[in-house]
Amino acid sequence: MIIEKENTYFELDDFARNNQLDDEEINNMTATIIEELADLGWNCKTAFRGTGLFIYSTNEPPPSCYPDSF
Repeated sequence: MIIEKENTYFELDDFARNNQLDDEEINNMTATIIEELADLGWNCKTAFRGTGLFIYSTNEPPPSCYPDSF
């Protein structure tokens, strides 16, 4: 199982900083990840101005997810 708790999220800003990725690189990687996970039946939303990625199996995002509007 990829996700132990669907109410938690991946910290994209920390990942980008630790791997020295710029905004364009992290945005492209995030878009690819979302597309690939959608093909596998997962739902994804970025939140917190693109710094968090929620991956979940339900139709509705987890309660702590405040999705970005873009």
